[in-house]
Amino acid sequence: MTYRATFTVDPKGVIQAIYINLPSVGRNIDEIIKIIQALQYSEKTNLAIPANWKSGELGMARDWNMVDKY
Repeated sequence: MTYRATFTVDPKGVIQAIYINLPSVGRNIDEIIKIIQALQYSEKTNLAIPANWKSGELGMARDWNMVDKY
């Protein structure tokens, strides 16, 4: 059986995200692009990316006390 997989690798060669889907489930290119944008933004700003983040929005401080605010 084959699976669909997408690996997101940073410029240093480190795998940052892995998505593995069953053959009956397609991949979502918009979600893959969003993950790449989020990883790039986080690397540039040192901010965490909250759930439902969209490109152009602010990230959040890497602080457990901020979790309930997002």
